[in-house]
Amino acid sequence: MEFLEAIDVALSHIVRWPRAGAPVPGVAQGLQVRRVPAGRFPYHVVYLETPTAVRILAVAHDRREPGYWHARTKQ
Repeated sequence: MEFLEAIDVALSHIVRWPRAGAPVPGVAQGLQVRRVPAGRFPYHVVYLETPTAVRILAVAHDRREPGYWHARTKQ
C-alpha cells in the first residue's frame, strides 16, 4: 500500500509541475522525457511531456533492466 501511495504522490507532482522532473539521459534528443522518484522506493515514474499531454512511459526500477522502456519513446 505504501508503494502505491508513493506512486500517487509522484503522479500528483508530475501533474502539477511537469517540467520539474529530472531529464532522463540516453533518450533521443528533443524528447522531453523526465522522471520523478517514487518516495523512498527504488523506482521512478518516467514520463514524456508533449505540448498537449503528459504520457506515463513506465514505473521503472532504478537498477533492474535500466532503460527497458526506451522503445516506448519512438513516435
